[in-house]
Amino acid sequence: MQVVSEVLAQGGAQHVPSILVVDDEPDVVASATGCLRRYLPWCLVAAATNAREALAMSRRDAFDVVVSDQCMPGMDGLALLRRLRFEQPAVARLLLTGHLEESTAQAALQDGLADALLLKPVSLARLVHTVALQMWLLHQDGRRPLPAAYARDLHGVLGRLGLGLRVEDGHGKPSSVR
Repeated sequence: MQVVSEVLAQGGAQHVPSILVVDDEPDVVASATGCLRRYLPWCLVAAATNAREALAMSRRDAFDVVVSDQCMPGMDGLALLRRLRFEQPAVARLLLTGHLEESTAQAALQDGLADALLLKPVSLARLVHTVALQMWLLHQDGRRPLPAAYARDLHGVLGRLGLGLRVEDGHGKPSSVR
């Protein structure tokens, strides 16, 4: 999988939409990245297995959207999102968790640490829709303008998912991230 800096170095587009998925569970990473690559094929999708790796990757490549699990060894998801808010304020930050107290969730959203919360188990349709929506919002407010063809495709993805179309895991089965 190429990372943003490699594509740009090879003379690629001026801005390559990109997503970073951070989770210490290999099955979650495989499901999430596979689904995002399938439904947003013009995006580069990268993965990190912990927050420190994610920070190193985000310092090398400016991702548009970061989806992070909350419960990981070492640095947790909120700590990662806090660092990203400081280091890359334009990035959309999504927190994926199955173990979050309501007060912590409220604080994460109100303090601007997370742009959205996804509660596990989350359907892959919800994941793709939330990532696509955040990318669209970045485009609309000018933080990460997209080439016209990508913006049209993103708008189409949001429309299809808004109609409740079934999102599959790449093996023909509807799925969720647990």
